[in-house]
Amino acid sequence: MLLIFTLVFCLISYVLKINAFLVYFSYVCGFTIVKSFISESLKDLFIISNPAKMYTNIGFIHSFISGSSLLIICLYYSIMEYSSFSYKYMIPMIIVNFLIYRFIFWDMSYEIDRKILNRRIG
Repeated sequence: MLLIFTLVFCLISYVLKINAFLVYFSYVCGFTIVKSFISESLKDLFIISNPAKMYTNIGFIHSFISGSSLLIICLYYSIMEYSSFSYKYMIPMIIVNFLIYRFIFWDMSYEIDRKILNRRIG
């Protein structure tokens, strides 16, 4: 669901010719706000717990989906914003995206699926 939303979000922003930085920023901030509403504590929001414990809890599929969605939006931003790729632009972008993924996005797919399934069942 997260991958489909990301692709549709990129497609709509491309068709409407929205600024790439605004798309990237609104995507990350929007999902951070959504996650703040569905998280029970601040520790859950910023994923401060042990990575090995988090990985066993979340699993490979949800980690892959969350990482892929962030990678898609990052590639969209990079392609739309920079005509030539160079290490001066890509190394800071990779570091920032790694930090965003590690501390905010890692369990995004898991949290969204868990909250949607709980609402459908309960």
